[in-house]
Amino acid sequence: MEAYGLEWFISCAVKDEFSLLGVWGGDSYIKDIDAYLQIYNEKLKDMLICGDFNSNSCWYKKNKRRNHSAVVNGLENLGLYC
Repeated sequence: MEAYGLEWFISCAVKDEFSLLGVWGGDSYIKDIDAYLQIYNEKLKDMLICGDFNSNSCWYKKNKRRNHSAVVNGLENLGLYC
C-alpha cells in the first residue's frame, strides 16, 4: 500500500491467517486515522486493527468533521467494532 504521508500505520499478514493493522496516533491522529479509513476502505474489511488511537469524544472541537465518532462509524461500516 502507498503511504500518502500517513506514517503511523503498519500492516502485515499473520501466518497467512489474517491481516493486522497497527495504528499509533500522531500529532493529527484522528484526522490521519479517518483519512486512512477513507483511502483503504475496501482493504480493511477483514482486518484486525489495533494500537493507540488516542481518541475520545470528550476532546471534540466544534465543527470538526474528522473526529472520534466519524472514525468509530467508519469502522462499524466495515463491520469492525471497538
